[in-house]
Amino acid sequence: MSLKGKVAVVTGTGAGIGKGIAQVFAREGWSNWVTMGWMAISRELVFRKTQGDDLAWLQKEAAVYTPMGSLLTVEDHVLSVNYLLSDASSKVTGTELHMGGFTA
Repeated sequence: MSLKGKVAVVTGTGAGIGKGIAQVFAREGWSNWVTMGWMAISRELVFRKTQGDDLAWLQKEAAVYTPMGSLLTVEDHVLSVNYLLSDASSKVTGTELHMGGFTA
């Protein structure tokens, strides 16, 4: 399988199937990625609601447990992703752009 000239977006690369997919891609020659920090995406909000929590709770937790003190937005990642998808990054290998993170 050749991944030359191909682009993929894989979510959940920290564990489970997402991590497995990322490892396969790395073996096939893809080696740059963005690790996206904690975001209040709809799936997160639905899960937190089942736990009795809401957006205000998420924001309070993020203020304590994230280096920047707040949740990230999808827009926070756009420039990094665009860079890795562009020709400008053609000589960049083995790079993780770590956006925000979660320190708990």
